[in-house]
Amino acid sequence: MKKDFVNLNKWSNVGFMLVLAVVSQVFAQSPPAWQPMGNLPGAGAVYDILEIPNTNIILACGTSGGSYHYAQIFRSVDGGQSWSKVFDIYGGRFLALHLDEAQNVIFSTGATWANLESRCVVYSLDFGSTWTTVYNPPVLEESDIEGSVLDASNNNLYLIYNVVHGINGYHPELWRLNYSDPDPNNWTWEFLMIYPEGEVSGNSDNVTPTIALKDTILYAFMKDDQNSGLRIYTHSINQLNSMAKAVCTVAEAKEYFNAHPIVMNKDSKNELVNPVQEDSENSGKSLINR
Repeated sequence: MKKDFVNLNKWSNVGFMLVLAVVSQVFAQSPPAWQPMGNLPGAGAVYDILEIPNTNIILACGTSGGSYHYAQIFRSVDGGQSWSKVFDIYGGRFLALHLDEAQNVIFSTGATWANLESRCVVYSLDFGSTWTTVYNPPVLEESDIEGSVLDASNNNLYLIYNVVHGINGYHPELWRLNYSDPDPNNWTWEFLMIYPEGEVSGNSDNVTPTIALKDTILYAFMKDDQNSGLRIYTHSINQLNSMAKAVCTVAEAKEYFNAHPIVMNKDSKNELVNPVQEDSENSGKSLINR
């Protein structure tokens, strides 16, 4: 019995030494180096990447480098080995990409400071090959999108905007674009709410609000306007459905800005009236004067 015990102990020691040798060899190896997977021509920063399932297509969005910034979207059809720029517009950056597989639509949303003003959303119906711009509803003028999230089950793109409110400064506003209609011209802009206690990047602390979706709950995160605290709001989708106020269609917003190519000063919001919805309960005028 004693001999068996010694043999067992011997083999245990041998096993331990084998394991130790293998582990030592693994940790002694150098980690693999990062491998370049292709060049994004002219890109200065990339903010989001989207891989389209069951394809070799990858999309990337961001902004260009240098003194003149272009909001850009890049596309790869070979899994990232090579890239081409498929869309750009001067004066901003695209921050996010969203895919609704069932509707075969891709959105990109962004923030702006020049020609992209009033066109913070673009969409593609051909896997990112071509893109079409969507104008903000007139009441928002050139307001920036700070965050976005897609509720594909209800065909809604939720957006949180940085909006000036006169002498009260910038506050976030929650909007959504309903894209349930097969014709993009009939997609509808819907106003949801203002966050008067929230602060956005237009103020001194440069804190950017954002939104997220989990199951049927939308979360909004932002800095408190009065102190350094963080405010978190939760909204059920059913609650948001009951609050939504239709303002205008995508076609109506485009028509308005084609007729008003000069962006008005943000203090003249009372002049920005959506003529189509002017007399309705959910009119652009009522939202402008809110």
